[in-house]
Amino acid sequence: MSTEYCFDIDTAEGYYRKLLKPAVDDFMRDRTSSPKALTSSLFLWHFTEWVVESHPAQLKKLGLGLCSIEALRKHMVSKYPGYAYLEMVANGAKHCRVDNKKLQGVKATELSHGFYNPLGVTESHLVLKMKDGTTRFIDYDIVNSMKEWESFIGKNLGWQP
Repeated sequence: MSTEYCFDIDTAEGYYRKLLKPAVDDFMRDRTSSPKALTSSLFLWHFTEWVVESHPAQLKKLGLGLCSIEALRKHMVSKYPGYAYLEMVANGAKHCRVDNKKLQGVKATELSHGFYNPLGVTESHLVLKMKDGTTRFIDYDIVNSMKEWESFIGKNLGWQP
């Protein structure tokens, strides 16, 4: 990966601190914002590329075969399957369509109202309506994917999120 076009962001830690963390924090303050959900999904999904580029020695040392972008993404999906849905949102937003067959399970995205939380309070969520009839709350996938990344960083990369 070439970082000469990234100004002062030239490591995974810089990407995390200057782009990813602020974007996710901003989304968490406004969980029904489509632009903030798209930005968070894009930054979370593509963080893998920065980690692989910035930390090849640490990834190799883990002995888990996580030295490629694809392998690390599969690992993150194995830790939290909802991470895979961020690929659909990130690539759908970035390319205005999703060509990859495995990602074409989304029927629609929408802001849905009227979900009740355990306390009986009505909530609104940005959701992915899947072709199989299921519904994904993208805010849950963003929050839990971020938690998995922060756990992975703290345990394996030598810096604290």
